[in-house]
Amino acid sequence: MKRIPYLFILLAFAGCSLFSKKPVVYLSANEISSAEKTGMTWERAKELKAKKLFEFTPKDLNDYLPYAWELYPDFTERVVHYARKAIDQPYQIYLLGEFPFEIYDDDPLFMLEKSDCMVFTEHIYAMALAKDWPQFFSLLQRIRYKNGEISTTMRNHTSVPEWVDNNSWLVRDINEEIAPDLTKPFKFELDPNRSLISGYGLNPGLPKIKVDKSYIPIENIPQVASQLKNGDYVCVIRGFTESGVWSGHVGFITVSDDGTVNFLESVGSGVRETPILECVKKSFAMNEERKKYNEWVDKVKDDPSLQKPDKKFIFFNKKTKPPKKRYYHYGYQFFRPTDDPIKRLIKEDGKGAPVVTGPRGLLGNRKDKPAEKKENTK
Repeated sequence: MKRIPYLFILLAFAGCSLFSKKPVVYLSANEISSAEKTGMTWERAKELKAKKLFEFTPKDLNDYLPYAWELYPDFTERVVHYARKAIDQPYQIYLLGEFPFEIYDDDPLFMLEKSDCMVFTEHIYAMALAKDWPQFFSLLQRIRYKNGEISTTMRNHTSVPEWVDNNSWLVRDINEEIAPDLTKPFKFELDPNRSLISGYGLNPGLPKIKVDKSYIPIENIPQVASQLKNGDYVCVIRGFTESGVWSGHVGFITVSDDGTVNFLESVGSGVRETPILECVKKSFAMNEERKKYNEWVDKVKDDPSLQKPDKKFIFFNKKTKPPKKRYYHYGYQFFRPTDDPIKRLIKEDGKGAPVVTGPRGLLGNRKDKPAEKKENTK
């Protein structure tokens, strides 16, 4: 009987080792074939299949890119594959900068471990277009920067208009095509210098950009969802009023085997995939809550002594800053990958595509200049 406790201890240790074992990874016939065609061993293919994308090292990605290119011949298939392989990737906003080319924003030029919405979509598109690490890294910069010039002033800081317009070789506007009678106008004038002045103290004197596009209101998404396709680029339209909207978030469309249309995005909780009609339902509920909250803000902005209408609203007094209104979710814009984006890029950049450089004109009359300091009136 005295041996029984020892038996339990042995079983306990054995149980721990059993539970700590990694799940067995199997390769399909297509995966084996793709590994052999690209010179990858079965063991290496299993290792990379078991990893999440954000667990990859640059060496892992370099090995995986030609394998995935062979396994998923279609560009949009690769977009969906890489995007889903990144699910649960941790979120962190404002991840990338221009270091070592510039030090205005000294964050790095790529990031595999984390993402925000823009970084996520840029990395996924670049991976889906590339066969190895040099192609991936160069295409990432060509996507992130106007004409591939790595500079704070040339970065596509806004999804609309800068990102979509400067990547017209990669995506095209399909809103009027899929919903000709269901759109609303998306018109405004963007001064790109404002964010550069406030964010980096730069005033490059860039010209203003006139935006004349359209978006699809959330109430019309159920009517057009079936026309969305894998790899479509999604811009979420937000605003405090319907006449002052902007694109404030981006992601991808994915379509499940059963036909469910999903929105795959990088958000505060990490990269996730959600049926788009569920997103629409949540947006309606959020807008109702925010309408009540914003009405309360209007009431209390001149009288902080007023009580909050319910527990969700943050109470404040004269010692704290007045609460700010919260934006509404008004709709979506959709952009579809072009036919043969690489061919289009080569036509745009020439045989040396993708053309990527550091800041241009450093020895001449660069337009970048420190913004004029305004007198502090606080």
